[in-house]
Amino acid sequence: MSHKPRIGIQLWSVKDEAEHNLPQTMHQLRAMGYEGVEFHPNNSAPFADRDRPRPFYAGLSSGELVNLVEEVGLTAISTHAPMASVEQDLDLELEYATALGMHAIVIPAIPLERRNTIEACKETAVELSAFAERCRERGVLLCYHNHKEELDLIDGRYVLDHMMEYRTSDNLKIQLDVGWVKIADVDVAPFITSHADSIGLLHIKDPTGDPDKKFTYLGNGLLDLNEVVDAARQIGSEWLIVEFAGDMGDRMEAARSSLASLTTVLG
Repeated sequence: MSHKPRIGIQLWSVKDEAEHNLPQTMHQLRAMGYEGVEFHPNNSAPFADRDRPRPFYAGLSSGELVNLVEEVGLTAISTHAPMASVEQDLDLELEYATALGMHAIVIPAIPLERRNTIEACKETAVELSAFAERCRERGVLLCYHNHKEELDLIDGRYVLDHMMEYRTSDNLKIQLDVGWVKIADVDVAPFITSHADSIGLLHIKDPTGDPDKKFTYLGNGLLDLNEVVDAARQIGSEWLIVEFAGDMGDRMEAARSSLASLTTVLG
């Protein structure tokens, strides 16, 4: 049988529930059948701008969070960390990441002016590569999460391709969000397989084609889940991380339904 990825979820998908009661939410996700979680800050401020640890970790120390993850039975796959945190608090981010055995720290977004020209892409890639080397020393990958704009063309090439060309560390990779790739009207599966060496993690979300409600439960939108899963198998992805954003109604039901759809496709 070909490689079978495991299924995790980005906690931003159930952010209200997680911020209200992180342990309970994690227990509920595990009971649904999720095997891993990706953490997310609850706002864009770095550690240094507020009490430590950051609130999305529910005020838990790294050791306490390790105990919670082990008690629940979930794998801590990775965490999103704002660019400001990577710039100002990378050591603390790495403290949590290494204690929890995370695969990666992911920068969820950077300002447009840092990626809207070839020179900006080069400067950003070099800067991120320096942080990636610091992460490598601790056994952690550094990834950059795309949105639609990273699939814009500059001189006939995608922004993501320019950034990957100019990186100076192979420990800097992409967390490819396939929903945004689809919204950019790029063929998702071929993009995955052609960028295998640059992809560190995959985000799976399903666009609707409706600009007022961009995403829906997995299996109910425009994404061809079978093609995406096949491509993920081909490149040996260990995890498929479910994510959704915007008005999803009952987010825990969205998590449950999306897991069921992805599980069916995985077989």
